[in-house]
Amino acid sequence: MRKKSDRFNIPFHQTSGIYYDFLMKLRKLHLMTNTKAAVLALFVCCLGSFARADGVAVTNQPPPYAGWESSQDVLLPPHQAETRFFKAEITFTATASNNVQVAFGSDADKDAKLPAEETAATLGWDRGEWFILSGNLLQKYTCIPQDAATATNRTLRMSVRLSADGTPIGLSFKDGNGSPLAFSGLEGIPSWISPKQWDTAALTARGWDARDEQAAFSFVLDGTHIILR
Repeated sequence: MRKKSDRFNIPFHQTSGIYYDFLMKLRKLHLMTNTKAAVLALFVCCLGSFARADGVAVTNQPPPYAGWESSQDVLLPPHQAETRFFKAEITFTATASNNVQVAFGSDADKDAKLPAEETAATLGWDRGEWFILSGNLLQKYTCIPQDAATATNRTLRMSVRLSADGTPIGLSFKDGNGSPLAFSGLEGIPSWISPKQWDTAALTARGWDARDEQAAFSFVLDGTHIILR
């Protein structure tokens, strides 16, 4: 299902219907008359009830003039008791002079925007290095890739594992190739990394170079994420 925010014209993607689509494909192929296929479909259907993933995606529009800042806010799906992972991914063209970041926080005044005073955590790329930053700007961790000076498409993936009460118990960062990213000085999980408290995200880009930035966020329930292609 695809929706657009009335205020921000933001693409909105719901991902929790993949299991229904899968069953419909089986039915169209007349495989449901086969006992083994029926058992498999039943297994996937039952598993799907425990392995849902709710997500949103946002893409920035190009700024009206080169060098201008562009930003989009997006509401995140509400945290649920069954949520076991929060995953965030940003993809863009990175250069040694641009900045692309996504901020997370709680929209206290309910205006569907995330200003600096409502931001809890920010992660992204800033002129040649990855960074994660606390909302009060007092804690910052960086990771400089070997090819930092090379202008290329880059992806940053953050995964936060959550306990039954929503407390973060695992944190990892990877690049687009799946290689772990080690942030200097980062030990354990900072207290300001708390997806349970986040209901809004803001994707922001600055710099003269083309960025083509986009971001996606998902809440995975019960720790199982099945993708059927």
